[in-house]
Amino acid sequence: MASFQVEVGSELETKQLATKLASLLEAGDIIILEGELGAGKTYFVKFVAEFFNYKGLVNSPTFNIANFYEADKKLIHLDLYRLESEDQFFKLGLDEFFPEAITLAEWGNKISAYMDEYIHLKIEHLADNKNSRKITFSSKGKADKLVQLKNQL
Repeated sequence: MASFQVEVGSELETKQLATKLASLLEAGDIIILEGELGAGKTYFVKFVAEFFNYKGLVNSPTFNIANFYEADKKLIHLDLYRLESEDQFFKLGLDEFFPEAITLAEWGNKISAYMDEYIHLKIEHLADNKNSRKITFSSKGKADKLVQLKNQL
């Protein structure tokens, strides 16, 4: 699994990075966002949703597990933090929506072993500044999109 890292120093730079990734996404793509609480996973999802002209509130679906956003493209925003097992996820049937939408899954690493393809983002705080982040991109079966993203940077 090839990977690369990007450091961003502000919310604006994070938004620009999310926008570049969003421009490459299409229905069926799955983005897994990993990072500690407060790392910026939900902000990244918000910026992707804004790229697709979603005008509503984007917040983490911690208790209802999934938010569906109707925009220029359908988006599914998952927060799998509270799930205890992969079986629990699959019993919900949310994976049935994956082919028709772009899926952004916070804590999605809990189910990644069962996915054939995805782009993985690991978001980490940097010590220098509260808005600085290191974002590591990797993929399983989506190397072409990572190459395109890296070439845009």
